[in-house]
Amino acid sequence: MNFKLSFAGCLLVAASASSFSIASNDGSAANADKFVDSVLSVVQGTDGHLLQDAGKAEFQSRAAIRDLVRRLRPDREKNTLSDLSRDFEDAACLRRPRSEVAALAFAATLLDGTILTPALIDCLIGEEDLEDVATWDALEAWQSSGMPLTDQVKSLAAHAKDTRTHIRLLSAHESAEFSRAMTVDRVINAH
Repeated sequence: MNFKLSFAGCLLVAASASSFSIASNDGSAANADKFVDSVLSVVQGTDGHLLQDAGKAEFQSRAAIRDLVRRLRPDREKNTLSDLSRDFEDAACLRRPRSEVAALAFAATLLDGTILTPALIDCLIGEEDLEDVATWDALEAWQSSGMPLTDQVKSLAAHAKDTRTHIRLLSAHESAEFSRAMTVDRVINAH
């Protein structure tokens, strides 16, 4: 059964994150798993609105994920991050709908690269070399982390056709140069 997650549903999912007491020594693995499940529940059963320009529905899902990550941040600890990283990797490497992969990839971008591993990036991108929102969020997380090229990033770079993918495959220096060039181009064309 497909259903659109309502704004109230997004808020309910986000509110459940307030119970994350990840800093406790006895439950960090369970709480990390609960966090990943909460991120996935934002999009489970939807029509994949994180993968398309679905306007309000996409905005609400991304807002709910942002809230989950914001609530998690104050409780970060080293053992929690390894549990979280492992749970993200396990979830991303399972065969699942791309909308769920997109939710995980978006959450990974918000976690500032602290949970990224080469295996997680490769699982988020997938072996199909798809060029979609999930891939672009995964590439943004990879790019901001400063991590070297992974196998899937190399494969995607060799086959990418979409400009949005090419932009996210640029190094930090190349990206800054591209942004400057685009700004100059917009100023010139505005006149």
